Amino acid sequence: ATAGYTNYAFKLNGITVQSGLSNTFNTTALNNGVVVSVEVTNSNSCVITANSITVTVNPIPSALMNVTEGSGIINDNAICVGANVTFQATANAGATFVFKVNGMPMQSGTSNIYSSTTLNNGDQATVEVTKNGCTAVSAVETITVYPYPAGTLAFSENSGTANDGSICIGSNITFTAPQSGNNNFVFKVDGNIEQAGASNIYSTTALTTGPHSVVVEVTSVNGCTTIFDAVLIVVYNYPVVASITGPVQVCEGSSVTLANATSGGNWSSSNPTVATINPSGLVSGISGGTTVISYSFTTNGCETIVTYNFTVNALPTGVITITENSGITANDGIICSGDGINFTAPSGYSNYQFFYGSIEVSNGPSNVWPPALTTGGQVSVVVTTSAGCIASLGPVNFNVNPLPTLSSITGTMNVCVNAITDLDNAQAGGVWSSSNTTIATVNPANGEVTGVSAGMVNINYTYTNANNCSSSVNTIVTVNALPLITLNGPNPICPGSTNNVYTTESGQANYVWTIVGGVITAGGTSTDDNVTVTWNLTGTRTIFVNYTNANGCTATTSATITNAPSTPAPSLSGPSPVCLNSTNNIYTTDAGKIDYDWTVTGGIVTGGGTATDNTITITWNTIGTQSVSINYADAGTGCRSANPTIKNVIVHPLPAATISGTAAVCQNASGIVVTFTGSGGTVPYTFTFNIDGGASQTISTSIWSSSVSYFVPTGTPGIYNYNLESVSDNTGCSNVQPGTATVTVTAQPNASIAYAGSPFCTTSTPVSVNQTGTGGGSYSSSPAGLGINASSGLITPGSSTAGTYTVTYSVAPAGGCSLYTTTTQVTITQAVNPATTISYPSSGSFCSNASLQNVTISGTSGGTFSSTTGLIINASTGQIDPSASTPGNYTVTYEILPAGNCAGFITTTSVSIIQAPSASAGSNMQICSDASNVTIGASASALNYSSVLWTSNGSAGTITNASSLNGATYTPSVADIASGGIILTLIINGNSPCASVQSTITVSITGAATAVAGIDIHACAGLSNVNITAGSSASNYSSVMWSGGAGTWSNATSLTTATYSPTAAEQSAGSVSITLTAIGNSPCGNAFVVKTMYI
Repeated sequence: ATAGYTNYAFKLNGITVQSGLSNTFNTTALNNGVVVSVEVTNSNSCVITANSITVTVNPIPSALMNVTEGSGIINDNAICVGANVTFQATANAGATFVFKVNGMPMQSGTSNIYSSTTLNNGDQATVEVTKNGCTAVSAVETITVYPYPAGTLAFSENSGTANDGSICIGSNITFTAPQSGNNNFVFKVDGNIEQAGASNIYSTTALTTGPHSVVVEVTSVNGCTTIFDAVLIVVYNYPVVASITGPVQVCEGSSVTLANATSGGNWSSSNPTVATINPSGLVSGISGGTTVISYSFTTNGCETIVTYNFTVNALPTGVITITENSGITANDGIICSGDGINFTAPSGYSNYQFFYGSIEVSNGPSNVWPPALTTGGQVSVVVTTSAGCIASLGPVNFNVNPLPTLSSITGTMNVCVNAITDLDNAQAGGVWSSSNTTIATVNPANGEVTGVSAGMVNINYTYTNANNCSSSVNTIVTVNALPLITLNGPNPICPGSTNNVYTTESGQANYVWTIVGGVITAGGTSTDDNVTVTWNLTGTRTIFVNYTNANGCTATTSATITNAPSTPAPSLSGPSPVCLNSTNNIYTTDAGKIDYDWTVTGGIVTGGGTATDNTITITWNTIGTQSVSINYADAGTGCRSANPTIKNVIVHPLPAATISGTAAVCQNASGIVVTFTGSGGTVPYTFTFNIDGGASQTISTSIWSSSVSYFVPTGTPGIYNYNLESVSDNTGCSNVQPGTATVTVTAQPNASIAYAGSPFCTTSTPVSVNQTGTGGGSYSSSPAGLGINASSGLITPGSSTAGTYTVTYSVAPAGGCSLYTTTTQVTITQAVNPATTISYPSSGSFCSNASLQNVTISGTSGGTFSSTTGLIINASTGQIDPSASTPGNYTVTYEILPAGNCAGFITTTSVSIIQAPSASAGSNMQICSDASNVTIGASASALNYSSVLWTSNGSAGTITNASSLNGATYTPSVADIASGGIILTLIINGNSPCASVQSTITVSITGAATAVAGIDIHACAGLSNVNITAGSSASNYSSVMWSGGAGTWSNATSLTTATYSPTAAEQSAGSVSITLTAIGNSPCGNAFVVKTMYI
């Protein structure tokens, strides 16, 4: 407030905030709209309220700055080099924003957003926000900038030539990316991720045949990612090498030849001590054993080795050994004629060919020849191994001693059991023996033979000489058995029986019959083998018989005859009533009897019913009342019952039946029945049937009907045979009634089809369909173009047009089921034409100022283009931009990535970008018309040229060294001078294919200054200011100047008014020389002329 008063009471909105002598009130706490007033008190205590002030308080603008960046970890103020960072201050209408980096303003204005891609590590950013004169500064944001990973993708492989980028299929190759400071590596092969993670090393053996582009995306620990330049790896197949052919073995010391259809390879043996092989495949057996013969063939550094297991078979070795058990002791060298000898060769071989002298005596697998020889000699053997290797062993020598000679045995050669006969031999001292002492024994010393049992036996006589060589003779002695007499006839006998015939063996001699208690009524003589007896006496009854057999041996037998008891009437049981033609009707009487007598009426006996059977089996084939009767004799007495037993049998007729309902229906059809109908019997009928031979089932009619229906289930597909087995009726009679109703339930077609591995390349082999469900359908496809077998569904990609097809599998209507279809999709991918090439116009050579150049693809299109660094190329179209490319030589790669199971393809061509020439003729020139051989290229320059040429648009001017850039000179002609100037053109001829370029300079020709002093001047002595211009002139000048002498000049720059006042000395001298100088126009020089003033 105004100074000079005693008190100042400052008020805010009427409230005193300061009171005192100070007329000044300072505060930082005012609010917007506050009213400031002051009450001033003077020294007289007079108070006045000064004018009030309403204060507007503007708020400090917000200076919050948000930093956003998407590099590495998002919005962490750390970025990769070149990444964009956006600084955004809080929006504030009417405010201005000054964004600063390291204190230096980078952007100022009303935009609250500032972005930069050029920040360096550690840069600090702020924003100053100003509004209504109020400024706020944000907090400092420090930006960390990380570098991208650097380096190259290295690889190592040891296939063929190590580390040349060419490997054999299946070989390991290891790719290594720089690891320091990096933590994630994504390895890609032909664009496909093969490994991603923390490892900087990727090894694989799975690269397929052909070229492969391998890249790695490397991410640093700070999240910065670099894609390193690709490396090209070419994978070659191992050469296909034929199998080794030829023998698999050879004998030691022999040779065979092996072969391989793939020529140019190398042979080797794994064990040269067993067999060697020369370059032509000749195998030589060295020693017995096995070795592996290898044949190797190499192409593109890939070696294929085929092997052949080969055996060298050793030759047989050893000696022949002789073993014998003849003579005095075994193996004593004394061999008796005919005794067994074993000639034994070493075992373990496949064939032995024994020779007795020169005669082959054995040839086979046995290593033993066991002859019984009568003379000595030599034995050798040719031994063959299982491999066919042969060696001869032996010979060995041996002697054979003769056997003693014996005469035949003499004596009687037949004897009865328990009788004796004597045998003899002319050579005494031998030993007798029997081949079977259960038949006959012999005394070893005297040859007495005793019969023991019936049979034939060899009686042997053996004599041994001093060499322990024995000879034997033998004879057959027959021991005849005693007669075994049998007596056959009735016993016991029925009371009062007559004509009881008893028999014994026929054909014997001296029969003797004796009867006690009876009377012989026939036979019984010495020649009769039978006797007929009537047992008419009481008490003990006996019969005896005796005879002599053909061998003269005799024996006796007898029998006691007893009475038998009377026989009761037979029992008889069995079925009645029965059904017509019923079988296996068994009727039984008492067992254990004899001479059964069966009688049947109205039936056929099918079993039993003989004299020995107590049962009879009858098939009753006649309707009505029939009968069966039986009688027999007692087994003990032979006596029969007085009367037979008769059983009446009632025979009912058989029912008949039919089955109907054969049909073909679709699965789950309803109302399908099989009907059974009975006839010829009494209702209700019961039918027995089975389904497909399964368990028997029954179904019955009602008592009012002869037919019944069976509802057929159709839920399960198949052919169901409803087989009628039999029918029975109310009488219980049944009849086998074969019949079949076949119901074919056709499965509701249900199928699926698929082709595993779609899409298929047109180079793929034919592909079979994977069809499940209902078979027998047919295949079709749409649209046209797919090679498909309508019967098998086999598709042939090689004969198909690339595209996507719908394959339809159709099952024709059958068995009541309608047409069924199902579909699947198949994609055929066109294989890359292996002859595909790319080319550019002009053989790929372009000037750097050329227009866009298009590629020509011969073959398969759709690939991508790339090149070595520096060439600007459209990856999609292959179009190159020479003008934007760095001059140099490039390889353009056209790559079709594997797709649709078709292999990828890479081809290349060369492109050269030639730097376009440049020309600068230099600065325009001015020359004087009197100049000659003026250097015109002093400031000229040119680049990338093959030659230069200076030309002029004037006429008759002379250019010397016109093909020199900086050494050419020019001399103007009169006409050029007259024209006042010319244009010189510098032509720079570029390197092929670049065209020439031109640059011009203007040469202005300035006329040379000329001066004419005029006539000499004659003046009287004492004169001053003498005009000396008489006859003087000048041309092409900018000014003139008269000079010379020591006198005084006036108007010395005038050609008309210049005067000269000579000095006294000059007057005394009588003359003075005066010079007229015409100052030439640049660049011309001055012209000088002299005249004389005579005084």
